[in-house]
Amino acid sequence: MIHTAYLIAKRGEYAYWNLEKRKKVFWSLFYFAKRSKIKTYTIIINKRFKNRKMQLRKEATIQIHKFFTMLEDYMEGFEKVTIYYDNGQETLASILDNFCQAKKNVEHKTIFNHTEERLFQVADMLTVIEKIIYKHKQKIPLTNAELHFFQIKEILNMMRELKSKKL
Repeated sequence: MIHTAYLIAKRGEYAYWNLEKRKKVFWSLFYFAKRSKIKTYTIIINKRFKNRKMQLRKEATIQIHKFFTMLEDYMEGFEKVTIYYDNGQETLASILDNFCQAKKNVEHKTIFNHTEERLFQVADMLTVIEKIIYKHKQKIPLTNAELHFFQIKEILNMMRELKSKKL
């Protein structure tokens, strides 16, 4: 499993990898994502404005409901839809479970082989990229690790290259 945030920050299993090796892994995964027939939809909730747990949960519920409502007709065209989420955040897992219980053809998988599910790794990477792009657009300072890993032109390039992947 490639953990993009750890890869960028040189933490965990990547602590002893040099920058060149970490970038090679990142860009390989990025170009795999770019070639994949996927569409993305990102929900970003700035915790600075939603500082209580209930406020965050309410906003996340509203945004996730909006997303699934937008895709409702499309999803009903499938016999089965699987949502892979490993319950990394309890609030999000609970919201997804509630949604899945209300839909007959939607399944929430929490146990799966992370190393074999390449699109799960792509989703992890895209989440990190979207956070970096959001910070760049909002003029929020990047972390030292992000600044060391990416040049501004790379961030702008990722924005351009991922634009066609957005719903």
